[in-house]
Amino acid sequence: APYTSGNKNDVWKFYQDTANKRSKLNFWIDGIVVKIDSINEQLKLGESGGCPKGQIAIKFEAEGAESVLRGVTLQVGHTGAIVPVANFDPVRIGGTTVTNATLCNWDNIETLGVAIGDKISVIKAGDIIPRIMEVTEKGKNRQDIPLPTKCPVCSGKVGHRSNVSGEESAVIYCLNTDCPSVITGKIDKYLSSLDIQGVGTTLIESLVNDLGV
Repeated sequence: APYTSGNKNDVWKFYQDTANKRSKLNFWIDGIVVKIDSINEQLKLGESGGCPKGQIAIKFEAEGAESVLRGVTLQVGHTGAIVPVANFDPVRIGGTTVTNATLCNWDNIETLGVAIGDKISVIKAGDIIPRIMEVTEKGKNRQDIPLPTKCPVCSGKVGHRSNVSGEESAVIYCLNTDCPSVITGKIDKYLSSLDIQGVGTTLIESLVNDLGV
């Protein structure tokens, strides 16, 4: 990695220079690391929460691209939460091809004002998680993203739940506790905590389906 030293003004100049040329580098980076230029001083400062006080990572702004929203699929998690996932034309961001991004919930969809057929701005939050930032152009034949009237997996009833403050949550849930996706998600979450290798979501889904749940 390139190395330079200087004062705080030099740090920001190095940051900007590196940010401007990172797309031309032969490797992918998401920021720079700034350290006090003295190992003795670093050791004196010590650590906080396992992190050394004598150095800090400064991340670049998230890279983005434009695409067109082509559809929305629904995923059901282990809590029963129904999550709308945007499907859009493939775009290259941060060295990988991105085609999907979670829309979180229908309150977020309403806030974005997004519909199928719209041109959208997509970033990678933290250079990792794809996220739709805004609608850049409304499509001519745009289609609203409908609220689910039944679970996409088990066809069970759906609805909102109360959050910790007693208010209705923005998330829509499958209310069927025997939903295969809920059961699979809970088993997967438990096995993940045990760090058992070779047992993934696909195998768990097959076993749950074989049980006729």
